[in-house]
Amino acid sequence: MSDTTLNAATTEPKDRNFRYTCEIWSGIYRKAGAAATGTAAAIDTAVALAGPLTIKADDDNTGSVYVGESASITANAGASTSGFRLRAGQSLTLRVNSPALVYLIGSAAAQNYVAIAEEVA
Repeated sequence: MSDTTLNAATTEPKDRNFRYTCEIWSGIYRKAGAAATGTAAAIDTAVALAGPLTIKADDDNTGSVYVGESASITANAGASTSGFRLRAGQSLTLRVNSPALVYLIGSAAAQNYVAIAEEVA
């Protein structure tokens, strides 16, 4: 394993193969709304995210919000339900670079959610 500490005299890495990582973000991405019913829908269009996306089901929901990777996820299908269930007040954090990759469907109308992440500049 190589030594990646900085040389105090030059602030250069001792290992020339070491690469700096820098992420630039301009603010906070936030989206709130009601999860679709019938067919799952993406949270949003292509927005570049710098950090993980957290989705929280509203504390006052009477049903559930289901999270998945495509419009084919299902809710209320018993053992064949394919979405990841979020009950009222529960949250899930995903490492995705766009909310367009995450689909939601509600178990009934008016199942609200909020999504938040760091947005790329």
